Amino acid sequence: MAIDSLFSEAQNSNKKFDFYISFFEIYGGRLFDLLNNKNKLQVLEDKNQKVQIFGLEEKLAENPNEMRDIIDLANSIRTTHNTVTNETSSRSHAICNVIIKNF
Repeated sequence: MAIDSLFSEAQNSNKKFDFYISFFEIYGGRLFDLLNNKNKLQVLEDKNQKVQIFGLEEKLAENPNEMRDIIDLANSIRTTHNTVTNETSSRSHAICNVIIKNF
């Protein structure tokens, strides 16, 4: 519902918006890009002491279905392992960023 709401609000606006998705996981104390072959990411602070994640891929989602597909793809790539109660238990923390760019 949130995805549909984002695109609906953008469509009702007199401005043009683009929606980008980035998605990474934190596993074993390291960060991996779930939209770019699980490439290892670097986390550094910039000169303003703001945390920056270098190498993180952003994918353009042109409609709600594309956004859902991107999120589903990233979730399917997450690190999982069998447990007694769940065959595909998540072993990582995942962060999905929605970036809205106005031009």
